[in-house]
Amino acid sequence: MSVLVSFDGYMADEQGDTMPLMKNYKKDLTYIKKITTPADFDTIIVGKNTYLKEAYELTELAKKGKKIYVLTHQQDLAIKVKNLFFEDCDVAELVERLQQQPGENIWVYGGSHVINQFTSRDLVDEIHLYTVPIELKQGIVLFDARYQPPTVELLEITQNDEITYSRWGKGVTNE
Repeated sequence: MSVLVSFDGYMADEQGDTMPLMKNYKKDLTYIKKITTPADFDTIIVGKNTYLKEAYELTELAKKGKKIYVLTHQQDLAIKVKNLFFEDCDVAELVERLQQQPGENIWVYGGSHVINQFTSRDLVDEIHLYTVPIELKQGIVLFDARYQPPTVELLEITQNDEITYSRWGKGVTNE
């Protein structure tokens, strides 16, 4: 899971727009897209809203062989594109089913609701946060207080210009 977040914990404004996080980094938009996209994945899980905002890009990834799973109760969204699947199921069931198949990593790419469904149920091995020094003060928070917070520990932290990268994971218990 990779997420761009404000230093006060918001991943989007009230309308779900992430541009306020990126507006000061217009020259770095390609860089931000590059660093927040994992290199070793073959499957992406997104929510309906993310799919609707980025349908073209996600469909192109599906055509290039990436498997895209859209979590939605609205089956009327389903279109016939190879490697593009619309799922109305429990996220744990979907992850279990996908882990039974051969492949690389699964990238959870979506909004707060999708992310919290995965992190609150300990279904994410790593969380990659890209923190920009912007205070949104309101909007959509990354970790919703209504959900169980993820059980992770800091594995790595670096800074590139003004963007701070931190990698969080389940960690290894040394006994």
